[in-house]
Amino acid sequence: MSPKPLSLRSLTLVELLIVIAILCLLFAIMFLIGREVKHRIYITKCLSQMSQLHRAVLLYIQDHDDTFPAYLGDEIFPYVKNTAIFYCPLWYASYSEGKSYDELYQEAKPWMKSPYGYVPHVVNQYYRMYREQGPDPERSRHITAPWEYYYSQIGDNIPLIYCWRHDRGIVDITEILLVRMNGQAQYIRMPTARSEKEAKYPHEW
Repeated sequence: MSPKPLSLRSLTLVELLIVIAILCLLFAIMFLIGREVKHRIYITKCLSQMSQLHRAVLLYIQDHDDTFPAYLGDEIFPYVKNTAIFYCPLWYASYSEGKSYDELYQEAKPWMKSPYGYVPHVVNQYYRMYREQGPDPERSRHITAPWEYYYSQIGDNIPLIYCWRHDRGIVDITEILLVRMNGQAQYIRMPTARSEKEAKYPHEW
């Protein structure tokens, strides 16, 4: 007796919808995993570059009688000799407009050579504003002394360089990368300030 031929049954509409739903779910999971992996790669590279800038600042301080460089730029360039180090990889991917690292560096003003936040410069800017304009009515606390004072009070745990470019817009959460004076590199998540009066200054993170 010859075997019966196999019959191919067509999928019902319900079964087809289930298959499509499963595929969509798998694609969504793969997309989220891929985005998270990319996010982590950017963070790792950014922290590595910030750590190199941190080391350059320390070498500059050693060579200049404990004086901090005014900006992240020409003063510490001899210690890194690579303009790419000055640019957050996520910032570069979004805002470089096809220009090379060297072109961006050469075109920038002395205090804008790097999109990274440099805490000594930020603190001294707020201090100058306080001296010239008086207390800011939008803030409950003010920076009333230069960077060196806060560094002497807080010590090596004070943040030196930070990057806010990796904030994904999570509600009520602010994501920041920073490197402290002691060399500790961190990815921190803190509650978003609801007003200027609640906001912390970078040296307080």
